[in-house]
Amino acid sequence: LNNVNLDETPLPASSYNELPHIDDMKDTASKHARAHAQLLGLIASHGLAQQFSIHLIHKHFDIPEGRVMVYETVRGPNHPDFVLCSSRKPEKVENLRGLYFRALSGGKMAAYEYTTESGEDMSEHADFVAKFAQTVLALGVQDVFALTAKKFHSGVLTEFEMSDVISTILVSNPTWLPSADSKTSCCT
Repeated sequence: LNNVNLDETPLPASSYNELPHIDDMKDTASKHARAHAQLLGLIASHGLAQQFSIHLIHKHFDIPEGRVMVYETVRGPNHPDFVLCSSRKPEKVENLRGLYFRALSGGKMAAYEYTTESGEDMSEHADFVAKFAQTVLALGVQDVFALTAKKFHSGVLTEFEMSDVISTILVSNPTWLPSADSKTSCCT
């Protein structure tokens, strides 16, 4: 992404595993609605809604050491495209880049989940990233909201967990998938 304030270094699994589980975060965004609105407003006021968004910080699974969670689009002739988020060894993933970034002190942000989708050159937005990180810390929501570097998908996605393979499937139209009972719903 070529932005001095966005650290895309692979996060150690031990740090990733400390993130809150999605089930523990289902009401968190609504509890911080003012901060949510302020952060979206900050993005909009800089005219960067096409480049950045916000994301609820969470994990679905603990991952083994030496791996990171990676979002990859799966294309196929017999189904609509979908996104697979799975535990991968970063050195074996081509075009790995940061997707979701947590605020750190000093105007920096560090990736905690990644994608293989191409990203824009974000070099001219270093000042915005620093301001965003400072605002997140000032609002006290550094464990709640992350910065998304360019939405990899627009619209509402339905998530399905596949715990046996430490993966989540995200689809925009779930009608082609087998039906199952839903346990929890959460907006991320």
